[in-house]
Amino acid sequence: QRTIQNLANVTRVMNAKEYQTYMLETGFIPQTQFDAFYDGTTDTDWVAESFEQGIMSRYNLGFNGANTNGSYYLSLSYTDDDGIVKGDKDFYKRLTLMANADYKIKSWIKVGTNNQIEKYNSRSVSEGTEYGGFLSSVLTLDPLTPVTLSPANITPTMQNILDNGNILLTDENGDYYAISDFFQAENVNPFIIRDRSIPLREGFNLNGSVFGDLTPFNGLTITSRFGYRLSSSYSNTYNHSYYANANVYNQYTDVSSRSNGSIYYQWDNYINYMKNFNGHEVSGMFGHSFVESTNSYVSGSIEGEGGSSLLKDDPELFGYLDYKASSATQTVNGSKSISANESYFGRLGYNFKDKYIAQVQLRADAFDLSKLPVTNRWGYFPSVSLAWVATKENFLSNVPVLSYLKIRASWGVNGSIAALSNYPYSTSITSSSAYSWDLVQSTGTANWVVAKFPSSLGNDELSWETTTQTNVGFDARFLRDKLSLSADYFNKQTEDL
Repeated sequence: QRTIQNLANVTRVMNAKEYQTYMLETGFIPQTQFDAFYDGTTDTDWVAESFEQGIMSRYNLGFNGANTNGSYYLSLSYTDDDGIVKGDKDFYKRLTLMANADYKIKSWIKVGTNNQIEKYNSRSVSEGTEYGGFLSSVLTLDPLTPVTLSPANITPTMQNILDNGNILLTDENGDYYAISDFFQAENVNPFIIRDRSIPLREGFNLNGSVFGDLTPFNGLTITSRFGYRLSSSYSNTYNHSYYANANVYNQYTDVSSRSNGSIYYQWDNYINYMKNFNGHEVSGMFGHSFVESTNSYVSGSIEGEGGSSLLKDDPELFGYLDYKASSATQTVNGSKSISANESYFGRLGYNFKDKYIAQVQLRADAFDLSKLPVTNRWGYFPSVSLAWVATKENFLSNVPVLSYLKIRASWGVNGSIAALSNYPYSTSITSSSAYSWDLVQSTGTANWVVAKFPSSLGNDELSWETTTQTNVGFDARFLRDKLSLSADYFNKQTEDL
């Protein structure tokens, strides 16, 4: 499969003549500046210069098979998207393998698995921030500035930048990306924005599940399901030394890298039972769930002090933290976090000929110490619902106008900890800047002390936020189901916000 991509809609911007007229009429740029710096012929369409037709290719290969005892499905796919920005600065590549299978070992045992692994790498350009970006530069840069200028034809402004020991970025032919003499802001030549850094991101994701169903006798099903998600990503950004204007420059080459890892798993076990006898249907379910998530990262950066941060300014071979120059400043940090929650849940149900319906549920949930103290980590959330299908009764079964009438009522409690940050029940201590202690007036010397103070006040009585809701209503249909009517009354109260 091959897809052609084009820029769909772009706001129309001024051409060279319109730009000059507008700037003269508004008084933003005087005629003398145009006379001094404009060559009279350049009329750059930055949209046309910056974007091209992109092609996204997808290749898929799949196999499947089945028999009376099981089935399988295997697939391999590859995606290659070269983006719509000119050049090779934006792309996305991904390889995906999927493997699904299920098999009935015995008439009462069934197992299965679903798995997917993908590897990807990508590169992108800055779309736009308050400090400038590729797209905002395309839309705002003046059309009087050309894309590039040869070394022999650069402007006095660009020559002055070189004479001051700064670096101008060049294209693959050695021509300099032009600097505007009319527009001084964060949005500079889009190709400077594109080429000033070399970002790369790559990683993999592996996710899936394994399950087993046991049916030792009719009506009873025991299920165990284990789901997992593993992911890892790595990013590296090489920032060139360059100068565009007083607002946009990078004096020395610098490099930053970051590695992220994530492990998530969920193990669910539950038992379902259902029995029918003489129009009575009784059902029950009991289950347990445990979830754990681990996230970690390590990041580092090097910045030049009086020179390049690298042994050699070669982004392909030396654009990594290992090649730090001795004069460079290095920063390293990282962290790891683990969260877990556990749940028990159960349900009892009764149904008599779809006429009288009742269900009772109870759920107990607990989170780890990152959210709630030990004394309040468990929350208990019951619910009950009742329904009566009145049209199943003999005295309403033959009413011509009324096709269906169901009267229902429910009451239940839900819990949430979504509003809680990490360790909100504890008192956090932070540091202030240093201040002098025991100042000696005659010498001006002092003991410098770093103060500590509470940044937040803990509350060891924090508990689950609970919402209790009562609902009463009915559903009705009339004239052989041609007209329907539903009405509800509910009362919802939230506590422990």
